[in-house]
Amino acid sequence: MKKTYVLIIFCLCVCEIFAQNYAVSLIPDSLKLGAQAVVREQKEFFVQKDERNGTYKCMRVITIFNEKGLKHAKFIVGTDDFEELKSFLGEVFDANGKSIKKIKQKDLQSLQYSASYELVKNAKATYYEYFSPVFPFTVKYEWELKLKDGILYYPSFDPILDYDVALEKAEYTLQVPDAQVVRYKNSATDISPAINGNTYIWSAENMKMIEYERFAPSNAVFPIVYLAPENFCVQTACGNMKTWENYGYWVQDLQKGRDVLPENIKAKVAELTQNISDKREKVRVLYDFM
Repeated sequence: MKKTYVLIIFCLCVCEIFAQNYAVSLIPDSLKLGAQAVVREQKEFFVQKDERNGTYKCMRVITIFNEKGLKHAKFIVGTDDFEELKSFLGEVFDANGKSIKKIKQKDLQSLQYSASYELVKNAKATYYEYFSPVFPFTVKYEWELKLKDGILYYPSFDPILDYDVALEKAEYTLQVPDAQVVRYKNSATDISPAINGNTYIWSAENMKMIEYERFAPSNAVFPIVYLAPENFCVQTACGNMKTWENYGYWVQDLQKGRDVLPENIKAKVAELTQNISDKREKVRVLYDFM
């Protein structure tokens, strides 16, 4: 029995030692200067199982300093026929790094939205908003997405979220099947991946905020690494994006025959408009039908 108590105490001590301390005092002064928020830690892990399926796990911890930074305390993720939110956990810490609130998946809200210009339907935004009258505070979000039936591109690596937001450290790990070729392009950064076989790791740390200026571009100045698979599938439509020409052929095949109405639709249109002479009324009827 005595040995059991000793083991329990030892385990508790180990957990305490390795527990992450999110006290605001630990943030370097050079990162806090003028910042609305500082990303303390961001870890992303994307595993592609095959050309159509994969998992994306992410953990983000961000400290908010003032009301202007409150927008960065919000969690939001988009899902659709190709992406499903599998799990979510959240936690809030005070300025000293003490946990003051737990957030569960049942606390999230969802909002359906239209995405007809994309290759998706049943799109919705799932979100959580945390408000606090006391600053600074820190929020931590962990979530997992299941990707299914198509992977056209991978999540980008963007360590700087917005103007006036600094970064302590971020890491992005991408693991792909052995035969897959990863295509990536840098924007406003020279970050290169560490490559070990079919695993790619991008990392960044101690990045000062970019101060917002009037009429500044929305995102062109932020460091971003865009990523995509060379060979891909979206449902049954597979393609290759080694060149723009290859990708163009894929898009062309998607559109093939879509400018021709089926006979049953032609008949329906004729039925709906046969007794209407006014053009505006025809347009209204067809608009309601579509």
